[in-house]
Amino acid sequence: MALGFFQLAQAKDRAPLADTAFDGGILSAESLGRGGTYVANPGTPAWASENPAAMASLPRGGLYTTVRVGRSSDLPESLINNLNPLRGRVMQFLAFPSDKGSLTFEPLGRRDGIDVLISTSPTTDFRNVDFACDAIGFAGAQGYRHMQFGLSLSYLRASLASTTHRSGSPDQSQLDTADGVRLNLGFQIPTGPVRWGLVLQNAPGFLWWKDYRRQVLPLRVRIGNSWQVYKGTYLTIEAEQRYYREGSNKRNFTHIGYETKSWKKISYRVGTFGEHIDKSDERHYTAGITFETTNHVLLTYAAERFRLNDVKVTESYLSVLVPFSVEDEPDAK
Repeated sequence: MALGFFQLAQAKDRAPLADTAFDGGILSAESLGRGGTYVANPGTPAWASENPAAMASLPRGGLYTTVRVGRSSDLPESLINNLNPLRGRVMQFLAFPSDKGSLTFEPLGRRDGIDVLISTSPTTDFRNVDFACDAIGFAGAQGYRHMQFGLSLSYLRASLASTTHRSGSPDQSQLDTADGVRLNLGFQIPTGPVRWGLVLQNAPGFLWWKDYRRQVLPLRVRIGNSWQVYKGTYLTIEAEQRYYREGSNKRNFTHIGYETKSWKKISYRVGTFGEHIDKSDERHYTAGITFETTNHVLLTYAAERFRLNDVKVTESYLSVLVPFSVEDEPDAK
């Protein structure tokens, strides 16, 4: 009986989703500005999901959010959105971080579009797809000797509605929902001026659909180090490998970032990343700036530029940290 149930489960169709459907958005403008690096840098509030080990070095907690604020390109919006897991949505990430733990809300995927089933008859043979997946989680960090360790555990909720149109056949509609779980593990080891980091995302990560086959989220392994060139200035290099379709499809990324702080309240960042960073037409270039106001609100702006179909695309993001409480400054004598 158990064997029969297993065979029945495997006989279900795979959900009609791209491999990158669960890649999520830009969690922090700080990380994006320095080439998308986050494994081995001092903590930012988004690391409750990026690298929870870094939460142990957060200066203060509060309300943190990241939104997309701009896009510039000669290409149609629909074409750019087709390559974006969130399809160009504004809201990217929300968290309530502290050095003890963090609550997070992270949209992993959005889709409201059309898939052509037969290229020679795109107007009669196609599928409408409406998809959404979110992660609601908790993260914590702990120091042990000379190492910082952290994890985030998230509950996943997804919905997928599809209507298939085929010439000569009645339309077929299907609505399915799924529940799941995701675990992210992070490590940081400071050794003098160099800080090493390792992150395992979706280790594991699963969604259980009611009608479709069980969905395995892509495992993402990232390792890197951050070198403190001098006080307040960091050079970071990271390598990431993503295992889509349970390892049958692998993609490798390289990230390089530089950050420096000046005038105590302002930080500047530049970086680059991509699958083939040695090819100029496949590199992403990034830059960003953080400003701290007098009431300790952190405002971070970052932009990335890349080429799509040999046309330049520029996107920009804003992250805001509003502290819940701020220590009173000493009275002036």
